Amino acid sequence: MEFFNANAHVYEKMVSSYRARISRDYIADLEQYFGVHQRSYNVVLAPLFHCGGFGPRIKRGEGVYDVYNLGGPCNVVDGEPKFGSEGNIRRLFWHEFGHSFVSHLTEQYVQTLLPSSRALLGDRFSQEQAEVQAAEFVSEHILRAVTTRLAILKLSAAEGQAALETEQSQGFPLVEEICRALVVYEKNRDRYATLADFYPELILVFERLAHKGG
Repeated sequence: MEFFNANAHVYEKMVSSYRARISRDYIADLEQYFGVHQRSYNVVLAPLFHCGGFGPRIKRGEGVYDVYNLGGPCNVVDGEPKFGSEGNIRRLFWHEFGHSFVSHLTEQYVQTLLPSSRALLGDRFSQEQAEVQAAEFVSEHILRAVTTRLAILKLSAAEGQAALETEQSQGFPLVEEICRALVVYEKNRDRYATLADFYPELILVFERLAHKGG
């Protein structure tokens, strides 16, 4: 704590800079889209992390979670870590907090998802890490599709197209097909109150793509 207190002014400057780049209520976006509320949302800036982050959650009761967005800087300017542009911060807000809405669903269905994940990953599939790899593969594609749809719904079609192209360029070729499925979810919220209700339909998307060969 002596080190932390001695550098508190540095941390306060990072937090202030980060807050200034939050342009809308990203939490409302997520809760509306997923149909689920969390107990609390916590951003932790981690200067020694990579440019990106992690999205863990801690259970605080039956169905109640504190969720986290642990984010790293994207560059350093004049010796100070910078956590990205407004767009980068928004994308990571949606993505890292999104893990708390998606990853546990994938884990529930991971055995069902193994065959399609194996087919879609091909030579990249590791039998030794089958469940972990399948869960990550599926959750990352779903999350990136969700953030793409949020960009379209909350910003513009152009922002959504840019988000889609970014995800595809980063090695997530199935995002566009999953986005098409999510449109069905969005148009039928009376039937699918939460993404959990719709998740079996997403499993069918992966199975269909595996059958087609990706």
